[in-house]
Amino acid sequence: MILLIAFLLATPPDFSSASNLAVLAGDGGMAENSIALSGSRAVMAVIKKNEPRAIGIFVSSDAGTTWSSAPDREMSIGGKTYAYAWDPWLAVLDDGSFGLTYLASTGTQPALGDMVIAYERSVDGVTWSSPVVMDTTPAPTSPIDKPTLTADRARGTVYLIWTRYTPAGQNSSFLAQNVVAASTDRGATWGQPRTIANAVREGFGQLAVTADGTLVFTAADTSRNAYVARVSTDGGATFSDSVVIGTGGLKFFFPSGLFASWMQNVVAFRGDLYCVYPVWDGIFFTRSRDGGQTWSAPLHLAGRIGNAVRPSIAVDEATGSIIVSWIDCHDDPTGTLYRLYAAQSDDGGTTFSTPLAFSPPFPAGADIGDYNGLVVVRKGTGLTAFSSTGGYLTAARLVLTPPPPRRRAARH
Repeated sequence: MILLIAFLLATPPDFSSASNLAVLAGDGGMAENSIALSGSRAVMAVIKKNEPRAIGIFVSSDAGTTWSSAPDREMSIGGKTYAYAWDPWLAVLDDGSFGLTYLASTGTQPALGDMVIAYERSVDGVTWSSPVVMDTTPAPTSPIDKPTLTADRARGTVYLIWTRYTPAGQNSSFLAQNVVAASTDRGATWGQPRTIANAVREGFGQLAVTADGTLVFTAADTSRNAYVARVSTDGGATFSDSVVIGTGGLKFFFPSGLFASWMQNVVAFRGDLYCVYPVWDGIFFTRSRDGGQTWSAPLHLAGRIGNAVRPSIAVDEATGSIIVSWIDCHDDPTGTLYRLYAAQSDDGGTTFSTPLAFSPPFPAGADIGDYNGLVVVRKGTGLTAFSSTGGYLTAARLVLTPPPPRRRAARH
């Protein structure tokens, strides 16, 4: 109820002076987005706090220059009616269509009802297939959380991973089982889920696939206050022991009361892997050139003492150019007004451009979601989105002109 009141009392931000920004949720109530781009068609999926609480969908046919909302979708999944959906994640499949996964609950809030992980597919982002149920859990037993999709388009395989928690719940001592399921028919049918890591304190997992088909699972390990990676060379049948990607304060609060969740973002380009992650000391970048077995010394991109959050990373599949975006309040002494920032690397993450601000200041003191999406349209141009206090979802076009390199990371 407190969260809903915060959304209702907030006012829309004034972005009229920023031609690169478009407020998509004029009435507020939307946060936590995922974006996918196939050709010139972009699709965005987002949590909707207002009725109906199905995952909201926005579609662009001009690579994010303009957006329109898709019709509200039914919330009947597997013959049961659900009241609330969240944690959307999109991926582009091998035929250029879009895969979508999300969580849904029979309660108006996640913890109040039976939960399910669903998967849908769409050719155009407007019309979607009937949901395929991937996992379920009845209230109030062990919850399921954070489903994410990764497509190996070269091999026509799509992977879905998620976390199953013990009844202890999502706290400092939680135990989790991370699982992966694979589909070779674009999500019409799925193989039996397999365990990635069992009875460990790893959550918010993501999967990346290198050019040779190696699967690299990354997650936040709260027992070590670290981000870790596990590798599979047999299509997800088995995974290696974890290796540390980066360390730091994974869980922290801001003066405004904004909670900084521990959530890394990882992508693959040919044989390389690129990862950004937030900690108390800022946002860091690291890369692996051996399929996730070892990682470079972390490169500090932005932020100090918890003033930069929600990092996202994307790579141009044609050139390998990297864009990283995040929101940051370092120039506001009250710690309550944020800006959207981004930086670019044209040398595989060896150096990054000086971060540029792509929005006027906006408030972000209430819930703004655990992550924001990001895609590269072409070298130097990206699409992302963010929500201000009140859930005023805003799409942003990022145009970066690389200045001279700012800094070099050790071992890069």
